[in-house]
Amino acid sequence: MVGKLRETISELEEELGMKEKCPVVIEQREVAGIIIKLVSRAGYGFIQTRDEDLYFHASAILGIDFEDLRLGMRVKCIRVRDLTRPSDKGTQAIGVRVIE
Repeated sequence: MVGKLRETISELEEELGMKEKCPVVIEQREVAGIIIKLVSRAGYGFIQTRDEDLYFHASAILGIDFEDLRLGMRVKCIRVRDLTRPSDKGTQAIGVRVIE
């Protein structure tokens, strides 16, 4: 089932000429954590949560520029798991926003 879904989405992405792949979210949950790693030259980082470390891309940040993020900042984000496209960087975070 998941394989057929991924195939259908890939066909639509190609038909629409999309450069970025559409995420197929299998699971999502809001979590809090702290920024533990930033890779400025590549535009991504990692958030440590109670359960696991989450990968995030600069495009997933809300309300602040990637360049203004600092290690140790507390954030909330949406943890997403896409079982059709596992990432070598791990589970992904989207909607990352700094909290006080």
